[in-house]
Amino acid sequence: MKKSSRSLNRLFYILYILYLINGILAESQYSLLQPYSTILTVMRYLDLAAFAVLGVSRSGKMNKTRMILGLVTLGITVITVLFYDGGIGILFIIFILMAGKNRDLSTIFKTTVITIVATYLFVILSSQVGIIPDNVGTRWIGNYAGSFFAGEYVRHAMGFLVSNQVPVTFLMVYILIIGWTKGNISLWLNTAFALINIYLFYNFGSRIVFVVTFVAIIVFYGIKIREKLGKISRHKTGKRSVLTYSFIGAAIISFAVSLLYTSSSSTLQYLDVFFNHRISMASEAIKYYGIHFIGMGKDAATYNGALNTVTVDNGYVSLFIQNGFVVGIIVIVALTYITQKATYYKNRYILWALVIFAALNMINADLISYRAIAWYCILVNPQDQLLLSDEVLMKKRKRLFRITRGSDRSRTSSVVVTAARRVQ
Repeated sequence: MKKSSRSLNRLFYILYILYLINGILAESQYSLLQPYSTILTVMRYLDLAAFAVLGVSRSGKMNKTRMILGLVTLGITVITVLFYDGGIGILFIIFILMAGKNRDLSTIFKTTVITIVATYLFVILSSQVGIIPDNVGTRWIGNYAGSFFAGEYVRHAMGFLVSNQVPVTFLMVYILIIGWTKGNISLWLNTAFALINIYLFYNFGSRIVFVVTFVAIIVFYGIKIREKLGKISRHKTGKRSVLTYSFIGAAIISFAVSLLYTSSSSTLQYLDVFFNHRISMASEAIKYYGIHFIGMGKDAATYNGALNTVTVDNGYVSLFIQNGFVVGIIVIVALTYITQKATYYKNRYILWALVIFAALNMINADLISYRAIAWYCILVNPQDQLLLSDEVLMKKRKRLFRITRGSDRSRTSSVVVTAARRVQ
């Protein structure tokens, strides 16, 4: 690698780390205190400008179709920012992807995990030593959620603005690690994740994340067991499965349930109460704001918006309300493309991590957050070593080759080609 290329690569990761740190601190009590709030705002726009310059300088290496979709998204987002006080989250994704072409996915995932964990520990420590407050609230859960979950919960925020911030990010980090290591997680580490999950449940009271985390662990070992039994073939690329359309299905279900919600339906009322009124609030927000060609801005469908009694935690509904129909469709298509690539290359760890991410966004809005950016980087690096399974069919110069790979366990990003032959 040339010296200039190494310098640009280093610059990309410095800017990316600053982006992650800024996004995390913006969701903490630091964002409410001066001079930290002003510093975060200034650094956010400087980081965006730097990514824009770096991204544009590499735009010539982008696929034409992706470039057109990116420009359409960019244009609509800029209009939303200028006229509807839209957020700049989509702008960051566009420029990070433009700058992230041909970057190593394993390094991106590793950087994401380490930066998120380190910054979260910094915020939590800050709250414990009194630099920022640890807001504490209570929640009473009735028997509608089952006797195990019933009772009163003392919910800590540990320096963040909402009490479920830490549990949600914990789950997102876990599925990022699954994707990053391609399932190379020890029993001891999984046991540690299970114990931390229990601890977080009793300190933050986030029921759904508690359950989904254990589901993720079970799915992880389900894949492991099937591989051991030889139930999963890795000797050819895979066809599409129903899991490929997880994001489309989750979006359809989210809108269908929200639009069909009525107080006269006992089933929907029960589900609404079970999911802490997420369905009724999404329904009310859709009726009030509607879904427009261009979004209604970052405050729409939140307590800071015109409908200040409602906040939408459903990622799909909030995406379409805030960013508009066109951007919403492009985001869902992009995530479906990423999932299809994981299916095609038979990378079941990344596939199931994405399925869990799709389901999680039905109760938490993270489709375009900093926690999701590593997944989007697959868009511009669809044949990266991280995405490929151990043995796949590769198409090169209109010829099909079978390539067997062995992973170097000391570095998950390294892949050694051990055999290659043309498929007749």
